[in-house]
Amino acid sequence: MWTIEYDATIDPIVAKIVAKREALPSLKAIYVGDIISEEQEISWINQGDLSPLLKAFPDLEHLAIRGGNSLQLGDVDLPKLKSLRIETGGLDASVVQSIGAANLPELEILVIWLGTEEYGANTTISDLQPFYECANMPKLKHLGLCNSEIQDEIAVFMATAPVLQRLEVLELSMGNLTDEGGLALLTSPHIRNLKKLDLHFHFMSHAMMRKIRELQDAGLEVD
Repeated sequence: MWTIEYDATIDPIVAKIVAKREALPSLKAIYVGDIISEEQEISWINQGDLSPLLKAFPDLEHLAIRGGNSLQLGDVDLPKLKSLRIETGGLDASVVQSIGAANLPELEILVIWLGTEEYGANTTISDLQPFYECANMPKLKHLGLCNSEIQDEIAVFMATAPVLQRLEVLELSMGNLTDEGGLALLTSPHIRNLKKLDLHFHFMSHAMMRKIRELQDAGLEVD
């Protein structure tokens, strides 16, 4: 926790780390905002412009970020990155767009918590179009679009996504998923190609839950 003040960004900390980049030539992983709720609620964490950090460490293999306020990634070029996880109570669409346009040829795991409009989330399905095929992430195996108010729209969108033919895990957890989104996934032509479907914490009916659990008969792990 870099400050107890809500309106103070991480920018000065980023500047200090970037200034020391030559002392960290083997750095492979960064977690920006490893802050528990007793220190700062996720919706109160003020990030900032992390693009200087990403440019200073182009060989990163793992990147995690918690908190979406003021978060910016800019043009992302991380050719060795294997996992990217962003946890927020509300994420600006510009960050989603940065990821969708990023150079991530080695990325295997991508999890994004989109959050709620109350905390700044404004991502629409049009912003998610790059994830329909994930052409810039040819090695992606785990895709999570989580914690969203538009989870039904996302489920309908992803149900026909060609990327499902090569994913192992689709995670649409922690959102307001209802039977509408559940039915779209249940009738998806590609859903049985997955190894795991993670929908934990949802608003589907018990009847829909039972139907989705039947996918396990085809060898699909369902949460």
